[in-house]
Amino acid sequence: MAQERIVAATPKLGVALVAGVLIALVVGLVGGIIWYNFQKSSTLAVDTAQRLLQKSADAAEQRIAVFYEPVIAIVALGSRVPEITGMNPGNASERLDMVMTGLRRYPQLFSLYVGFDDGSFDMVTRIGGAERSSARKALGAPENAVFAHEVIRVDAAGKRTASWTFLDEHGATVGQRPDSETGYDPRQRQWFHLAKTDEMVHRSDPYIFASSQEIGITLSRALEGGSGGVFGADLAVQDVSRFLSENKVTDSSIAFLFNDRGEVIAYPDDSKINRTVTNQAESTVAPTTIASLGRPELTALYEAVHSGRQQSMLSLKAGGREYLVEAIPVLRQFGETSYLGMVAPVDEITAPIDRIRSQAMFYSIAILLLILPLYVTLVFVWIERRLGRQSEFFIVRRDAED
Repeated sequence: MAQERIVAATPKLGVALVAGVLIALVVGLVGGIIWYNFQKSSTLAVDTAQRLLQKSADAAEQRIAVFYEPVIAIVALGSRVPEITGMNPGNASERLDMVMTGLRRYPQLFSLYVGFDDGSFDMVTRIGGAERSSARKALGAPENAVFAHEVIRVDAAGKRTASWTFLDEHGATVGQRPDSETGYDPRQRQWFHLAKTDEMVHRSDPYIFASSQEIGITLSRALEGGSGGVFGADLAVQDVSRFLSENKVTDSSIAFLFNDRGEVIAYPDDSKINRTVTNQAESTVAPTTIASLGRPELTALYEAVHSGRQQSMLSLKAGGREYLVEAIPVLRQFGETSYLGMVAPVDEITAPIDRIRSQAMFYSIAILLLILPLYVTLVFVWIERRLGRQSEFFIVRRDAED
């Protein structure tokens, strides 16, 4: 009888051992598949993030070109048109019509104007719409004004007089300001000096516009033929900022323009642009540095560009967060290397994919845990039956021998 218990107990240990091995194999196999899929989806998520940022960067680069290149062409062409370059009073009406047509056609333009060598000045500024309410207020223009036309005349004694006329969309007068003496002289401005150096189109540093007190830049070129002077086009910083803010890949991503010196040319939030005037005559503002923005990821991008490490898209960590960054050379027409910087947090780009991936892993583990008890039971039952038959055979055989 004792021999029977010993023989019968041996298969029980075999059942546990074999079942344990099978369960470990199945759990390991299924767990490995789940983990592989999790890791693979992580890689795919990052690849997707890179493609998304690249696509956004390419689109932004094209839009930068579309934003600036027509203005460069307008300045280059306008500086050659006799109706614009001539000081003859008979040209005034034709010049006004042509300039307003340019402003209507290209909404990125803020002002178009001519500054002559004698100090006279003729400018048309776009002031219509809700985004230009501050400009209308600064100029004392009526709410229905779309354009503001300023003419500065210089008499024989050198007295400078400014007249303002406010126009609707069709060029009809909707208001005026009394003529007043002014100290504004286009010849003192940076955009005038730059254009006089050669026949190229130049870009000024950011400065405060005398009329609206907005910050902007001017593209300018010396006049050809007719009277000496400079033709200029203004781009308001808030317009460039609005354009850049539309190129957000995620809530925290940033598209901005900067140069080799680490100075910001344009930023999505124009309130971050420095308004400290460093040259009163030119109203030039102090450069806004990347470091002053307090964004470590932007500083890291600039350092990568400045050191020559940034050849294509990079992944870098700043402030305890991982970012995808890229800097694309743009605006090469002005003789200075400028960049379109694109910065996006990886976790924000991959967040939807991460959620799906985590849910898939959770459901896979849940299904495994639900099925595992059933599988264990079936394994035990199957093995016990198999080993049970062998145990009975051993017992019967022992009895026979006895």
